[in-house]
Order: sequence, then C-alpha cells, then structure tokens
Amino acid sequence: MGNCLARPKIPTVQHEPPKVQEEAQPDLACAFPPVDKQSQLQRSLLGKRHAEDVTEHYEIGRVLGAGYYGTTRIAVHKGTGEVFACKSINKSRLGDGDAANVRSELQIMHHLAGNPNIVTLHEAFEDHVYVHLIMELCSGGDLVERIMSKGSYTERDAAAAVRKMLEVVAYCHELGVVHRDLKPDNFLLSDPTERADLKATDFGLSTFIKPGQQLSEVCGTAYYMAPEVLLRSYTEKADVWALGVVLYILLCGRPPFEHALDEEIFRMVVDNGVPDFTYHAWDNITEPAKECVRLMMTYSDKRRPSARDMLGHEWIREGGVAGSNVIEPEVLHRMRSFAAMNKLKKKALLFISQHLAPDEIRGLRELFASMDADGSGTITLDELRTGLASRGAALPEGELAALMAMADVDGSRELDYTEFVAATMHACKVQHEQLLIEAFQHFDTDDSGFITREELEVALREHAADAGQLQGDIDAVLAQADKDGNGLIDYAEFVQMMLPGDRASQCNAAKFAANWARTHSQKRSSSSSMQQLNDTATSGGDQQQQECCKCAAGT
Repeated sequence: MGNCLARPKIPTVQHEPPKVQEEAQPDLACAFPPVDKQSQLQRSLLGKRHAEDVTEHYEIGRVLGAGYYGTTRIAVHKGTGEVFACKSINKSRLGDGDAANVRSELQIMHHLAGNPNIVTLHEAFEDHVYVHLIMELCSGGDLVERIMSKGSYTERDAAAAVRKMLEVVAYCHELGVVHRDLKPDNFLLSDPTERADLKATDFGLSTFIKPGQQLSEVCGTAYYMAPEVLLRSYTEKADVWALGVVLYILLCGRPPFEHALDEEIFRMVVDNGVPDFTYHAWDNITEPAKECVRLMMTYSDKRRPSARDMLGHEWIREGGVAGSNVIEPEVLHRMRSFAAMNKLKKKALLFISQHLAPDEIRGLRELFASMDADGSGTITLDELRTGLASRGAALPEGELAALMAMADVDGSRELDYTEFVAATMHACKVQHEQLLIEAFQHFDTDDSGFITREELEVALREHAADAGQLQGDIDAVLAQADKDGNGLIDYAEFVQMMLPGDRASQCNAAKFAANWARTHSQKRSSSSSMQQLNDTATSGGDQQQQECCKCAAGT
C-alpha cells in the first residue's frame, strides 16, 4: 500500500459498559423514588435548579431496553395520549466524562432538531437520581433487521439503505456535527410499515466540529473505526468510513476486519486497512457496488469522498445503476461453503462446533429451533426447504437435495444440531487458536505433529460407503491440504486449509502456525535435553555396573 505508518499504541476505546438486564419493575414506586419538587438540585446535569417529577406528565410503562447507565421505557403523555420512549439515566453511574457526554448529546439533538431522519428529543426532566429524556419512539427496529426480515434483498435495497444513511450524515456534517459511532444499530425505523422513516439515533459520542478541525479522541465501535481515528487525527470523514463498513456488511454479510479482540481489529485497520473482496459472497456483487465500498473506505481521509460526494455516485443515487440482482441470504452462503468443503474440514468443523461456548452459538441454536418445525431435534429436507424459502432462498429441488446431502456428514438424511452448527457458523468462529490446535490433535492420534494417510483413513472411514469412496475422500483431502506433497498434513497446512482464503484470515493462519512451531520447537528441545540426561544416566549406570562386575571378578 505504501503507507509508512508507525504502529500506534493500541488505544482504549470509549465503549458503553456491558449491558445488564435490570429486574422487571412493575411497581413504578420501585422504579422511581418519590420526588420532592421543592428541593434544590445540588449538581444538575441539565442546569436545572429544582427537581422535576416525570410521572406528573407521563405514564411510564414497560421496559424497552436496559443498559449500565439506565433503562428505556414506554412513556404515554397524560394529556395527549401520545406515546414516546423515556430514557432514564441513573446519575450515580456517570463519571465526569459521562456527564459531559450526556450534556453534549442533548445539545447536539437540539441543534439537529427538525430533520425527519433524526430521532427527536421532545423534553428532558431531572430529579436527584435520574435524568429522563423523552424521545420519539421508533417501533420499527433497525434498518438491517428490516432488510433481513424481507428474506432476500437486492443491491438496489442496499443502495437505498446506504443512501438514506448518507443523507442523514451529510446533514449532520453540514451543520458541524460528527457522529463518531455510526453502525447499523444506530439507524432505526419509525414504525413497522413499509413506508417508515429512517431515524439516526444515539448521539452520545457525537461532537461539534469546525471546518479543517482535527479531532484526537479515540471513540466508537471497533468494527467501524477509521484508521485515522486510531491514529488520533481525524475529521468528519471518519463517519464516511464507518458507513463504508456498513455497506460492506450489507453486501457480503460480514465485516471487512474481524477478530475476537478489538486490539487485533485495530492492527488490521491501521496496518493494511484495505477492504478484501476475495470472500465468495462478492462473486455476484457488481463492480459499481464494490467501487462504492472502496471509495468510502479509502485509507487516506484526504482522498476519501465526503458524504455529499458519495450521494452523487451512480450506484447510490436514486434511479442509479444498482440492480435487482439478489444478495444471497447469509445462512445459504454458509451452507453452500460447508457443502463444498473436503471431508476432513467438515469433520474438523464438527469437532469445533461441539467445543464452542454456548453464548457463541446461541443465535444458531435459535435458528436451528426455528427451522426444526416438529421439534424432533433434526432438520428434514422438507424443513430445510421451508426454512430457506422463508429467508428468501427458494432453491431448485435438485440443488436443495445436493446441499442437504453434502451438509449431512453422517449420512442420516437429516441434519442434526451439530451438523447444522458446523454448516452455518460464521468463519470467524474457526479462528480460535486453541480450538484449532485441539482439532488438529484430535486427528493426529499418535502426536507425531502430522496427520498421516492412516489417520485420515480412521477419521473418514465411518461415513464412507465403501473402500473406493474412502480412498477418494482421502486423496481429495491431501490434494487440497498437503501443500508440500509429502503425503502428510502438518499443523501449518491444516490451519491454512481451515481458515478462509481472504488476506486477514491467511495472516492469522501464518501467525497460528508460527506460534505452533515455536511452542513445539521448545518442547522438542526440552525433550531432547531430557533424552540426553537419560542417556547420560544410563551410560553412567552401565559404567558403574561394569566397575561392579570387575570388582566381583577380582580384576
């Protein structure tokens, strides 16, 4: 790339603390303590002198969501019956910086008021314990949820979604506001109807910015942070990068830089922040769509287009070239990828799927249950057909049957839970170094550091129809995985086979292999030293025995 960048010190990202589930509070008195309106506020966040009682004006109802700082509930105005969302922030949980963010969020929402695509703040109340923000209620979910609920969607749908986002962001930038935490979760729909308005929300990390001003505070959500944010010198164009990441996800179903650790994501972005289009999901995406991603994720923010510039792009503008080609549902992507894998890789994924933490595959468990219509614990061909069709993937019967047969590792003609998880889990789940080691060792039964042809025969024999098929399966595995042609699969070759072919994943493969080589080199060195000690002890023992024999013989 030619970017001569020093590796930055990995910053601490300003995140909201982990969400906690508050207990249900049916009794309002338990939720909000009585308010003495005559008492003065000692330290007011909103600059108010006296405490205010939100319950005088609103009936506070069921909980919509809970987080570390507070809870959002339904609020019905007692005079008009109009329904709002009441975000109640517990002041005792706010540090000085958090309090400043709350004040800034209120100022910015007032500044941006009047735009139909930004959530409206109606009024705010403060008492001794809480700040209550009465906001427009968005009951339609977030934009990506809406797109996905349609089962299938097209490039034209993705272009329309990003166009709406860019319009909001251009409006903010032109009024001197940078959002700094743009992601799909922060774009909501006003109601469940097809004609619902898109609403940008959560301006908690937003700030005012002047033309030419450089910001330095590192904040946001790891997947969406621009390289210049991590390097602590950025402008409002960091928002354009974030929307480029959103578009990348809309088009292929995964983020451009992914890892379990935020610090690793930061390194990928700063060291080589170029979006990768080698993932198979990009095969059917048009070049103008890819060009939009490249432009919005241009590494240098000086060369990156503005939000307003991107609105004029031929793929994004209304009536532009974005076509009606269907973007394949992610679940079908994953099943097709699994079906095309060699038998060893399938068996390894089965092993890994059985060792993932329950929380990591909760969503897949729910997806499995939704497709297992009769609750039998397996998915039949009919259930797979119905489940895929409901997600916009109606396959021809022959292709469906072939997909089922290739995913059905044990040949039972049904998919059990383990097979389903192995076939549908995200590729990032495979990038657990320890799980890859355990999977390799599962097949390397003699701990030689290699998977031999004999070990492959043991691993694959159970589900082979006959000896001919078994040998064919083994040949296919070795043809793909045995890169040096020695008839063995070492750990480096195994990891390269297991991880996706994109650049970031193969960098991980090289790193995992180097870690393995270093660890096992140390073990071999230790083992060799122990052997030398044993040899010395044996040699000494033999010499001592010889001396004893000489004495016994009187020589």
